[in-house]
Amino acid sequence: MNKGTATCIGLAAAKLMKKDNDSIMMVFPSDHYVEDEKAFVDTLKQAVNTVNKKRGLITIGITPTRPETGYGYIQMGEKVMNVEGTYKVERFVEKPNVEVAKDFLLAGDYLWNSGMFVWRADALFTIEMQ
Repeated sequence: MNKGTATCIGLAAAKLMKKDNDSIMMVFPSDHYVEDEKAFVDTLKQAVNTVNKKRGLITIGITPTRPETGYGYIQMGEKVMNVEGTYKVERFVEKPNVEVAKDFLLAGDYLWNSGMFVWRADALFTIEMQ
């Protein structure tokens, strides 16, 4: 996320918190195609439920279908709260070369970084201060 985007998100979070301290934010790139709308909405609902129970930031990953060098990757860590499909982030890897991308695909614990995020507005500032 570039500095301009982060600044805009921070400003939006501050404005939301003035209206409602429990506001939940969702951030999406404008260029994503969603094939299965129902599954996408279900994922977002699950993310909202998770941030309501456990303050934190959710980043939504996409299961890779090929070794892609144009995308960043997220390595999944341990499960969060026994919620299906929800894991801590072990690490982010920005646009690997093709050999590394092949290794990630074979490893099975990497997702494409979609650039989609869900969080409580107040959590954004709590994490920023840490």
